[in-house]
Amino acid sequence: MKILQVTYFGTTTNYGAVLQAFALQKALRELGHEPVLLRADFTYCNKIKKWYKSPFNALKAWRQQQSIRREELHHPRRFAEFIQTHMAVTGEQYHTIREVRRASWDDFDAMVTGSDQVWSNKKPSPLFFLNFGPKNILRFSYAASVGTKAHSSTQYLDDFRNAVRNFTAISVREHNALELCEKAGVPATLCPDPVFLFSPADYEKALHLPPRSQEKKTCLIYLVSKNAASATEEVYRYCREHQLTPISVNSQNHAACAHQMGEEIYPDIPGWIQHIRDAELVVTDSFHGSAFSILFGKKLVIFPKKDYDARLDMLDRCFGIGPAICRGDFQQAVAFQPDYSAIREKIAMFREEGFRFLRDALRHPAAITRKNCCGCSLCAEICPKHCITMVPDECGFSVPKIDEAQCIGCDLCRKSCPLNQPESPARTDSPYFYAIGKDKDAVQNSSSGGIFPLLAARTLNAGGIVAGVKFDEKWNAVLDTIDTIGQLKLLQGSKYVQSLIAPGLFGRLKAALEQGKQVLFSGTPCQISAFRHFLKDQNYPNLLLVEVLCHGAPSPEIWQSYLRYLAQKNNFELPQIYSVSFRNKRDGWHDYALHLEDAAGKTLYHCIHKKDLYCQLFIRNLTLRDSCYHCAAKAGRSGADLALGDFWKLKKIAPELDTPSGASIVIACTEKGAAAFQQVPCEKLKEMSATACLQKFTAFFASAKKNENADRFFATWKKGGKQWVTDPLFYKTRKKGLIRRILGL
Repeated sequence: MKILQVTYFGTTTNYGAVLQAFALQKALRELGHEPVLLRADFTYCNKIKKWYKSPFNALKAWRQQQSIRREELHHPRRFAEFIQTHMAVTGEQYHTIREVRRASWDDFDAMVTGSDQVWSNKKPSPLFFLNFGPKNILRFSYAASVGTKAHSSTQYLDDFRNAVRNFTAISVREHNALELCEKAGVPATLCPDPVFLFSPADYEKALHLPPRSQEKKTCLIYLVSKNAASATEEVYRYCREHQLTPISVNSQNHAACAHQMGEEIYPDIPGWIQHIRDAELVVTDSFHGSAFSILFGKKLVIFPKKDYDARLDMLDRCFGIGPAICRGDFQQAVAFQPDYSAIREKIAMFREEGFRFLRDALRHPAAITRKNCCGCSLCAEICPKHCITMVPDECGFSVPKIDEAQCIGCDLCRKSCPLNQPESPARTDSPYFYAIGKDKDAVQNSSSGGIFPLLAARTLNAGGIVAGVKFDEKWNAVLDTIDTIGQLKLLQGSKYVQSLIAPGLFGRLKAALEQGKQVLFSGTPCQISAFRHFLKDQNYPNLLLVEVLCHGAPSPEIWQSYLRYLAQKNNFELPQIYSVSFRNKRDGWHDYALHLEDAAGKTLYHCIHKKDLYCQLFIRNLTLRDSCYHCAAKAGRSGADLALGDFWKLKKIAPELDTPSGASIVIACTEKGAAAFQQVPCEKLKEMSATACLQKFTAFFASAKKNENADRFFATWKKGGKQWVTDPLFYKTRKKGLIRRILGL
């Protein structure tokens, strides 16, 4: 899932602001998502506002900004370099909310705001309340902070409630923010700041910190507020008495508190963390300075800021470091020894809670899109209340829709989802076979070597059930069952469109298995995986799982729009269609064609795949579901017993075996699958080298690669009222493919 991360970015001197954004990105990546930080710097815009309100304040802000720029020029801390190296950011930088709203955010599946004081303004900021972008995008907050005081006026509560109405999940960082949400009637969860989501060892590894230095004992002083300047003399005296070398991290307000501070440093972000890690004592008034000191188990003194600081109150409530907050008596604060054994246990618990919140927020029904859902229908099939239905999204791909009124919150749908399971090992050592069935009619009516109908016939003759893909009366592909030999032709042949699961199919098949009937289940890798998870991996000896080697799943609505286009162009009505074949062999196996006939056997449309528009878009990966580009069920991970497909690379592996009628590649993934395959009568059968096949034949273990124009194709299709796209841009022959054909590669 691609997630837009919205937090404070327009700063060059705030270590904590960058590190909390870095930590949240790292957490989201570890959960398998693709976070991108929004580069939004409203400094210039805010400066203009200050000018209107007070020329003096505007001049003051301008001078401060110039001071920061001079500092960076003479003492570079390489913040930009850190962000470029360790974080993903938007290409554009935005300076006003108008620019943000004008930009397109259609590529993103979710937005998250937090932490820091993103909700500290007297009036909710449209930027940090994610008031931009598509309406149907998932919005949530992680550890959002309201800063020093939570506003409680009726007007602010109304504004706040209205600002978060589109959020699907809200977590805040401080207790006063939690109280604000309660007053506004908004459900919220307390979560730790993102920097607590990782251990000291995680930071050392991620930022490549050198080993700890034992050369000298240091006291690190990181004070960002002028109000703490009066305490510097006491700190310096303590350092002399305890033989500590004072080191002052220069901040934007350093001039007010730099006297007698010893060595002055300008570290980059890894260096800043390193100095905290190596210090004997940390003196700070910064929230993130305190947070990293607690993470690394340091003795610390915290100077509160002039106003009441809810952030320090949160640290005290969570970790019991209240006595380290210096409210006048420095000696008393520095004498305090935090119980870090208990603190580490609490941090581990908070870390688990933080990751749990992120997982749950990103599994919300609103977060389910064709990018993070394969459309396998397991959630709908397994729901005990049957409150989940599969509905088409804006691109025609089926996604689950939950009836919240009927949902009992059992969470079975999320727990069972194949995409939420640990990845099983790949099976690259399975034996590969070249095969052609003996039944010539079966071979002619099949896409390649006719192995599937022989396997299916064996099951049907034993009184069993076969599940496979067939067309319904409107030419939608549906995964359903047959129980007679006469129906077998319905399942033969490839269907280059994602199939829908017939309602209740998994339950009916499970009942048949428990009755002792033979069941053959044929489907794409994700459908095989879904059915296996529905059965909870129970091993039924009377079940054979047959995976179809899958190139990818095209949109059903794209297919329907193409049928309408063909009917209009070729002057026939849709009800006239009696049969559809994506792999008609009239012109040979290699020149297979999309073929439509009426009930009398008259050809309504016939075009070889090299010239057919629909086939070309499919082959070029322009109409596939996004989840197909990172399929989690490839390489035998689906749990199938057998994998069947077209042996397209046969010319390169064994040219002497190539045949004009087509050949199947059969991969025996389990002993049960190998035993079933050995009972199939084959005219030509030869075991191939797995090594040779893996080098030339990638369909079994590799996902399709997304075409760079795929998003543009769908956008064009939707803009045109979901009618067939005739833009020649999408049908031009690729130069690479043309050159390869000329050279005969």
